[in-house]
Amino acid sequence: MNIRTSLAGLFAMLMAACPALGQPPSARPVPEIVGDPLAAPAPADQIVPASRWLSQEPAGCNAPEGAPIAAEVYLRNGASIPFSSSFNRRDALGRDMTPGYLIQGGIRTLFYNEPADRAWVIDAGISHVSNGHDHNRLYALRVIDFTGETDITGQPEIALIQFGTPTTPGVRIRDTDRTYVNLGFGRDYYWRSFADDLCRHVRLGWDAGGTYGALSQEYNIIKHRTDVIGGVYGGLHGDVEFPTEWGAWFVGIRWEYAYTWSDILQRASDIQEINVSLTLGLRY
Repeated sequence: MNIRTSLAGLFAMLMAACPALGQPPSARPVPEIVGDPLAAPAPADQIVPASRWLSQEPAGCNAPEGAPIAAEVYLRNGASIPFSSSFNRRDALGRDMTPGYLIQGGIRTLFYNEPADRAWVIDAGISHVSNGHDHNRLYALRVIDFTGETDITGQPEIALIQFGTPTTPGVRIRDTDRTYVNLGFGRDYYWRSFADDLCRHVRLGWDAGGTYGALSQEYNIIKHRTDVIGGVYGGLHGDVEFPTEWGAWFVGIRWEYAYTWSDILQRASDIQEINVSLTLGLRY
């Protein structure tokens, strides 16, 4: 290779490299400033309460306006106080029963008016009542039961037995249990309480409805017996509410009159009672 060829190749290489070396580096774009940098910062987003029954202002502690529909679940427990039926003087069941225990659970649907200070209510629930009896009382019953003997095949003998005769004493009731399905309607009235700053409310109301279910009795010398029962009730209640972010908790007292129709003793066996119970629940 001669000197001319070498110089020509070197010159070509320099000419090719010069444009690349002479290109300046690219600059980063400068962000555009929008608005006045000296202006006050934007206010933080307002926190929305988790529950519609609670707001940041004391005046907003009432139920939301606009005729809302709400639901609440409740649990009641208390005392059942039976007494003699005033509609049937021959009825002995309610007269001879002793005070017992009541437990009830259910759900109430509330239909508020526009100011949300009144509400029509539909109440559906299940209740159970257990009562004892006067052990000195004996009852005449005609039932199919074992005689204590065996038949010709060696099997226990079954016969129709009449209890409560001069030769066969009556039966003694150990306890009576009742289970009901309840359905009723009512009306609730709301007032602001003495502690508005704590968002507590006072609620008073009434309701009435019907019951349908089963009654079971245990005896001393025969097996238990059951009966289909039905009844009516009417009640008054007063509650104090505590709105929270989870909903409105409430606690209160309920007074109830109930009448149940039954013929478990093979005659009029109605039960008339007063029920007093403590209520605990949550509206959401």
